Amino acid sequence: MRTQVLVPVLLFMAAFALASSAQENCFDAGCIGFTSGCGCTGEVAGRITDAGNISVINAQVSVLSGSAAVNTTATNSTGAYALDVECGTYNLVAEREEFVPFVQTDVVVLPGNQTTSNFSLVPVTSCEADCTYAGDETLHASCNGVNGCGFYDSTAAQACNLARRGWFRNYNSTHEVECPLGLPQKKSRVAATVSCGAKSLVKSSAIVLYKGKPVKMVVAVCG
Repeated sequence: MRTQVLVPVLLFMAAFALASSAQENCFDAGCIGFTSGCGCTGEVAGRITDAGNISVINAQVSVLSGSAAVNTTATNSTGAYALDVECGTYNLVAEREEFVPFVQTDVVVLPGNQTTSNFSLVPVTSCEADCTYAGDETLHASCNGVNGCGFYDSTAAQACNLARRGWFRNYNSTHEVECPLGLPQKKSRVAATVSCGAKSLVKSSAIVLYKGKPVKMVVAVCG
């Protein structure tokens, strides 16, 4: 009698362990980037609107793994979309002909869960040649290649996104780029030296913008 009771319990525990193991496999190093073979799925869903919060109908939404499209759909009459994909990390692209394509990067899809990604698209005519929107002083990576706007490359475009003209942003660990049109250049550091005696030295400090970043400026005056 005791054996008959234990068998169903052991079978249940074995099934639970297998299910847990399968779910954990979705987070193995080999499955996070491109999830082929993981055997677990999730959903990406959201809504696409314009700058006035009006639904954008028939906009194309693509889920990308690297540069390859994993799944694609179009928004419905309410601007909503939903896509089933294997769990992992993806880039999403929303586009329609009269709007600037918008990219969301590093969107994580968990097994059995719904990930929400909403988009707000701007008309192509909103992008100026200096990579700002009309009436806006802020640079936008989404304007790259539109109406004469041209960052150095896509990396520079992302680095300069939401910066202002003339600001410097990190291009990588060793180089920086002047937004929006500058070439990557090695980062420079400027060191100041003071030669007068400590007793006759007067210092004052203030927070200022240097290359688009707040820094502490120290002014030393020898009396």
